[in-house]
Amino acid sequence: MKKWITFISGAALALSVSACSQAEQPESGSEGSTGETSKLMPEEVYANTVEAAGNLESLHADILTNQHMKMQPDGMEIDVTIEARMDLTRMPEAFHHQSETSIVSDDIQNETPVSMEMYYTAEGLYMYEVSLDMWLKLQDEAVGDFKLLADQQSADPAHQLKNLEAFAEEFTLEEDGDDYVLILEASGEEFYPLMVEQLEKSFGQMEIGTPMDSEDMEIRSIRYEYRLDRRSFQVKKLKMDADLDVKIAQDTMSVQSNVEAAYSKYDEISEIVLPDEVIEQAQELE
Repeated sequence: MKKWITFISGAALALSVSACSQAEQPESGSEGSTGETSKLMPEEVYANTVEAAGNLESLHADILTNQHMKMQPDGMEIDVTIEARMDLTRMPEAFHHQSETSIVSDDIQNETPVSMEMYYTAEGLYMYEVSLDMWLKLQDEAVGDFKLLADQQSADPAHQLKNLEAFAEEFTLEEDGDDYVLILEASGEEFYPLMVEQLEKSFGQMEIGTPMDSEDMEIRSIRYEYRLDRRSFQVKKLKMDADLDVKIAQDTMSVQSNVEAAYSKYDEISEIVLPDEVIEQAQELE
């Protein structure tokens, strides 16, 4: 049970950035279900968006993740909500992350939200440990795993778009006022490689060495929706919905996930400053 709960709190974030597969694309110039037609091809808008995301220097992200999970064979149901905020800079690479995670289930005595705060700068990665009421400085070898837990990839559109590069021609495109809307809908085997990679990262954090391949997952559906400023091609909002089953040992976890991210303050954050009190109070982990 403890490993399941650890998985839920860690994998919820990993799942929010791990979706890509093949979608049915309408003919060029056709009209979307709710939007207007566009003179640009979807892959052209995607390419311009990748370029814009690659050129950004800093941004702020607000990310809301809601997940419903059902365990088999015991039938335990769990609802997870993660509210995250992050300021991020590219040069130098740095971020300030804050989040609250709520886990609600009739089978778990854990209705108090769990808070997390992290700073990552040239001085290292610092995390506030609520249970100890103190700041901790992490060893360099642990930085990669905790950067994933901080959801840095979801906060940076360039990371997400790079993961979807192989599917650029599978996007559909709509226009909505001053916005472009890029949509990728998917299901099936072509989604497995990226999903496996993301879930194995979560398993590594839990020290669960379960191998995973396409036989361990059933991908029912996945949907990405990027809302873009049609002049700058900067990502304004992201919505992602996923419905899948994951097998771990003899158990199966059914997951319905929804992620909504809003991006702002493009190139307005000049520096991530590590507060003096954090440096002074931090205990270095051995």
